[in-house]
Amino acid sequence: TLKANNPYSDFALFELTESPLNSNIDVYFNGWDRTITPGQTGAGIHHPRGDFIKISTHYMVPTQGQNPNPNASWRINWIATQNGHSVTEPGSSGSPLFSYNHRIIGQLWGGNTEFCNNPGDAHSDYGKFNYSWVGNSPQRRLKDWLDPNNINPLFVDGLKVIDVVTPENLVCANSATTFTIRNAAP
Repeated sequence: TLKANNPYSDFALFELTESPLNSNIDVYFNGWDRTITPGQTGAGIHHPRGDFIKISTHYMVPTQGQNPNPNASWRINWIATQNGHSVTEPGSSGSPLFSYNHRIIGQLWGGNTEFCNNPGDAHSDYGKFNYSWVGNSPQRRLKDWLDPNNINPLFVDGLKVIDVVTPENLVCANSATTFTIRNAAP
């Protein structure tokens, strides 16, 4: 179900109709960061045109983007790395840009895809998470959905969900062991 979107930072927030906790997959809820200083390094994780997962790394402070509102986007100028030349490709739109501390700071919406001809000019533009946080209505911002209690955090770390804790999957547990679970997802 679509909860909010904004064309200026090109985000869309959906609520799942089924819980991912009811599946046989490992679940990790990504963290996010709405500060305005993202740091020098990070990575984009994407599946171009449905291909296998790709990880593009950068070693620069993201600059102001240019599509269509510079205040609403980050630009990453991809550079050569020890694993080759990082880049994003068509079909990767909406994929996250992570900061050095593994929090989402933006979502991909475009860039220069002619990287084969000139990899030195490869860049990607990402809608800023902090711009997506605010907007003129709940349907155009993230704040109302990700901070419903108005706590106003600048960031939230990611969370690995362990949906079942039993003595069998812990070392040195016995029938008298008591467990406390913190930060458990509903």
